[in-house]
Amino acid sequence: TKIATEKKEEGPMIGEILFFSRTGGFIGQVIELDDNKCNVKLPGPSDATFDGLYWGSGSRKVELIPELNELLVVGDEMKGLVTVMFRGVQCHGWITGYLPSDDGYKPTDGPNLFIIKFRPDDANKYVDVTDFDMGATTNVSLAEITKGHVDGAAERPPVRDAAMIASDKKKIKEAKVVYTRSLHCASCGIGIWENACDCYVTRVRKGICCQACGKEHEETSDRCCGAILSGQLQTGGWAGVLSERYGYF
Repeated sequence: TKIATEKKEEGPMIGEILFFSRTGGFIGQVIELDDNKCNVKLPGPSDATFDGLYWGSGSRKVELIPELNELLVVGDEMKGLVTVMFRGVQCHGWITGYLPSDDGYKPTDGPNLFIIKFRPDDANKYVDVTDFDMGATTNVSLAEITKGHVDGAAERPPVRDAAMIASDKKKIKEAKVVYTRSLHCASCGIGIWENACDCYVTRVRKGICCQACGKEHEETSDRCCGAILSGQLQTGGWAGVLSERYGYF
């Protein structure tokens, strides 16, 4: 897809690459327009899209951000291939977002940061049909980035060790507003900070578990953590991704 070099007065053009500062700092290439909203193709090796984004004051053309444009665009295409240190190794990744320190919306005192996303590690790749959507992310400065996928660097990050998993659990537990009631698998009760289980993929139910605390129950009509188990939402973390992709329990 060619990147447009002109912009209509009423908004972006199909093919333009935009940076959305007020929607998580992510980047997308416009594939469809509807009044003041647009649908975009996200960076990376998958075909992931994001629909219904407002392109108003919270968006900027990537070509007007030199350091981002230099890393993201190759020739006339959105690429974003980079190599950065992650989990102790140099690893191939993709730029999927940008966090400038002076965006005027949420300024910081630190450097501009780039959101880098990786393919899922060996403990999780078998459940991700895109081999990318469930990959980990990290935020790094420009000085930490090497443009392109460097020969000899890892194609995917190493599997997390026990300390890393414990750290992720702490972060998720503290993000209660984000993850709400979907912290555990409805089938085996495993927490979303652990490596993904195969319950959603195989469609074999191992048990009936509360998604808020992981406790096992006898019936889906049982109540736990203030809700009937059959009515708990499967929308948080990788459990939410897998339930939508493979089907709900």
